[in-house]
Amino acid sequence: LNPALLNHLPKAAKTIRSWVMDAFLSKKQRLREDLQRSRSRISISFDLWTSPNPYAILGVIAMWIDTTGKRRTTVLGIRRVYGEHTGENLGSVVLELLKEYDIGGDEIGYFMLDNASSNDTAVGFILKELCPWMDSKQRRHRRLRCLGHIVNLCCQAFLMGRNCEKYLAKLEKHYQRGDYAKVEELWKRFGCLGRLHNLVRYIRLTPQRREEFAAIIIGGDLSEFDGLELIQNNSARLAYCDMLK
Repeated sequence: LNPALLNHLPKAAKTIRSWVMDAFLSKKQRLREDLQRSRSRISISFDLWTSPNPYAILGVIAMWIDTTGKRRTTVLGIRRVYGEHTGENLGSVVLELLKEYDIGGDEIGYFMLDNASSNDTAVGFILKELCPWMDSKQRRHRRLRCLGHIVNLCCQAFLMGRNCEKYLAKLEKHYQRGDYAKVEELWKRFGCLGRLHNLVRYIRLTPQRREEFAAIIIGGDLSEFDGLELIQNNSARLAYCDMLK
């Protein structure tokens, strides 16, 4: 063994973890410095979703123009959210991240989020802390709404009909509880698309079923689709077009 490599070999069980953390903190400091040199205000986007575990996870994204005039987009953090998903709770998680990167009221720009009412509260909570000089009208001005989510809500209403919000709330509740029998029962109410959802979920549920599906070779004019995996839609992003493809 080359003696020059000895300093690069792990010496304890926690050595690799220590190396990873050191690299992370170094990159984080570099990102903090890049953000402080931003030529524009720093706009923020964040969203909450449930991981397969299932944990409530909040992803926070920053968008700004760097010193070279290049538009930058980067992940500030992915944090687990404990407790109820209220606007104040979400806002406190985002606020903690912004403070870690020294993003204050003079640097903050706009917030691009989906249309959940809790996001209205979260933005108000954050801006009251960072920009106490703003009035309610100025805070609302900084809260932008995702056009894609608006279109998605229209599609949900078109596909699901009346009371779609009630059904989506029930779906989300049963997903978080892991009660997939109830989830399938609710999807069946949406006709052929609901049955398609359950079929895709059934195939994706185990590695063996995925392998069996992947082994199906059609060939001919449809050969470009051979080997592709099924995409699962969900209650937040219906994705029926992608699922059908």
